[in-house]
Amino acid sequence: MLRRAILLITGTATAVTGALVYNPPQLASVATDSLPVTPTPTASKSPPAGTKNPSTKTPTAVPTPVAPPQNNLPSGVFAGNTINTRWGPVQVEITVKDGVVTAAKALRFPSGDQRSLSISQQAIPYLVQQTLGVVSASGVQGVSRASYTSDGWRSSLQSALKKAGI
Repeated sequence: MLRRAILLITGTATAVTGALVYNPPQLASVATDSLPVTPTPTASKSPPAGTKNPSTKTPTAVPTPVAPPQNNLPSGVFAGNTINTRWGPVQVEITVKDGVVTAAKALRFPSGDQRSLSISQQAIPYLVQQTLGVVSASGVQGVSRASYTSDGWRSSLQSALKKAGI
């Protein structure tokens, strides 16, 4: 009896300590702005006021027109195919700006029962975060304990990326 009590107390203390020490991994923010910064032309400086030198003329600055960058990178909103999984359909919609995924949302997700809905509500924010900035669905790792939803997300995402021309 005393042995059981000692084992029970030791096991409980170990479990509580493990739960208190555990730090879940935090998602790193993903940079979605990958556009290069173009320098703007600057006007030449004129000599300081009060300086007179009639032999030299100050050239006037003529601004050079800067053409907007001509890129053929896709932009728009693209919906992926609906993927039927064991627990329900998954469909992804992505927003692409200049060839970069800037937003994603789930149009359809498993929600037929309380458990599926709960798993989807926990997994989808992580899947959205992993989707930002990707150029291939293989860049999305998925979410533990939501493997069917993660696989459906990757398949639907890949079809949306294909529609976007990425």
